[in-house]
Amino acid sequence: MIRKVLMLTVALMLIAGGTISAQSGQGYEEALACVLEQLPAEVYSTNEFIPTEEELASIEPLKETVHIRVGMPWILNDEEAPFYNAVELGFYAEEGLVVELVPGGPGRDHMQSLGAGAVDITVQAAGSSIPIARISPTPINTVAVGTLLKIGQYTYLTTNPDLLGRGLTPADLVGSTISTQQGGGVYTQILMDQLGLDFSSVTIEDTAGFGPDVLMTDPPQADFYTGWIANQPRALEAAGLPWNYIRYGEWGPNEYTDVIAVSDEMLGTEEGREIVRRFMRATYRGLQYLVDNPEESAEIASEYGVEAELTVEQALWRFNIQEEQNMITGTDGMPLMYMDPEVWNSYMAVLLQYEQIEMDCE
Repeated sequence: MIRKVLMLTVALMLIAGGTISAQSGQGYEEALACVLEQLPAEVYSTNEFIPTEEELASIEPLKETVHIRVGMPWILNDEEAPFYNAVELGFYAEEGLVVELVPGGPGRDHMQSLGAGAVDITVQAAGSSIPIARISPTPINTVAVGTLLKIGQYTYLTTNPDLLGRGLTPADLVGSTISTQQGGGVYTQILMDQLGLDFSSVTIEDTAGFGPDVLMTDPPQADFYTGWIANQPRALEAAGLPWNYIRYGEWGPNEYTDVIAVSDEMLGTEEGREIVRRFMRATYRGLQYLVDNPEESAEIASEYGVEAELTVEQALWRFNIQEEQNMITGTDGMPLMYMDPEVWNSYMAVLLQYEQIEMDCE
């Protein structure tokens, strides 16, 4: 109960402008006002293409089949299960679409691919990359049309014996060593500043890769490793290591992940909008099928996830974690894929406050 009360307090502080010791000295309210003026969520996100029950009940294919290329957020593994479902179960075909899933992963930036016209749709692992692309020196103007995961996966993982077997809070980060990816230390600073914890007590080692290797030695090389809760813990369990976690979005600003985005240009024509509408409807059905039928979805994912050594049991492990954490369905009481503009604006305001993005606020 104490944890849930603190979570609520943190969320309210973020929305209401709680005290954060920003690197720039800029207050949250000032940063939020700048975001709302210069780059409000309505500019780069919309829920218009999330299908209604009426739309889901009446599907007729396009008169002529359309082939589209969709850039995936990572390598072809079980993360992309909703898309596999939509392909395998014929949801795209019923719309008159042939969908080619283009793998993502290291060295494959599908935001750039979308900007160059190499893909028609992109799925961004970090939702913030969509508004950030708009304000980059070489802007790529895209619009988020739905999120597969409403609750962010960024997590502090630990195998430290002293931290196992109990509920952890950000207070457990005090005095710890955290292994993170390059530039990741600022997110720990944001979290600890928000909660009034001593960030200077933390040792940040920002050379971590995509695997939790630092946690798999005896003793562990770090107290915490930052990864995604539905990814790296699977490797820990495969090695027979018990683990525990602090999920960032439970205590700090939440970021939408695996967000579907299309170009402004595509939404500028009726033909393009119709393709987006049909793609979203079929993908929504694939996502709903995953929620309703995890076992069957795991079977499909094990066949389609060709870039990973993937078993049905491993896929089902991921799906169970996603369900336990309410990642797909969220806690907002809204339909699948729905995005709250306040979540977008709050996250971008914190990034601006901590000088992770630049914006003309004068």
